[in-house]
Amino acid sequence: MFKYNYDAKEFGNRIKIIRKKNKMTQEQLAELLFLSVDSISKIENGKVMCMPEHVVKICQIYEVSTDYLFFGGKACSFISLENSDSKILEALSKCSEVQKSKILKIIEILLE
Repeated sequence: MFKYNYDAKEFGNRIKIIRKKNKMTQEQLAELLFLSVDSISKIENGKVMCMPEHVVKICQIYEVSTDYLFFGGKACSFISLENSDSKILEALSKCSEVQKSKILKIIEILLE
């Protein structure tokens, strides 16, 4: 049985919380989403639904998952690029030359 329930007010409140946490105004978010300030206010107050393309953009801006916006729980942030770069370099430093060669081949295949 599906245990999560969507709540427009909670969804909007989570956007408001992460927006403020990131010291961003409604005006700034509206500009990034090509929306009016009134639209941002209505979304944050749960009065209107957020369009899927705006949800995706909000997730990218604040580095949170859609699950977090829709259902709450832990603010599941994505790994920042800087953090992932350092983790990759750390992992590579523990590899043998043979392992590094194999990893390079895998990366080249993925980037084709």
